[in-house]
Amino acid sequence: MKISVWAPQDEFQNPRNSAYLFAKRYFLELEMLGMFTLQTLQAGILLCLYEIGHGLYPSAYLTVGTCARYGIGLGLDKEALLPFRSPNIWLEAEEKKRTWWAILILDRFVTLGYATRSLATQDPQSSDLLPVDDELWEQGVCNLDF
Repeated sequence: MKISVWAPQDEFQNPRNSAYLFAKRYFLELEMLGMFTLQTLQAGILLCLYEIGHGLYPSAYLTVGTCARYGIGLGLDKEALLPFRSPNIWLEAEEKKRTWWAILILDRFVTLGYATRSLATQDPQSSDLLPVDDELWEQGVCNLDF
């Protein structure tokens, strides 16, 4: 989170600073140690956002690709897009859905300027469920009709 609020003091300051390099290295170490969790994936998404925000290409492209494979490995490409019928798992299912949609959006965003680069995720289908409205999410309202 610390790197997400970092801003360069001048135009020549390198965004590949020690905090970014530490976070990136730690993310890769978690992968090597087999820490295959939703929280680790979400950390990768935050790294990708930092890289996009500071124009770190192709790092952002590679990181979102890693996140996509990670999400697919966790089954988010299938599980997060299915309807759920139990309010007991609503929060977890919604968090997974939001994580997967973040990856889908970032994957498309980082390839906008590079038409020759392929996407790491498949296009969503019209039947895929979107995350619930932010207002409902913040209130913790479980709407099983979504």
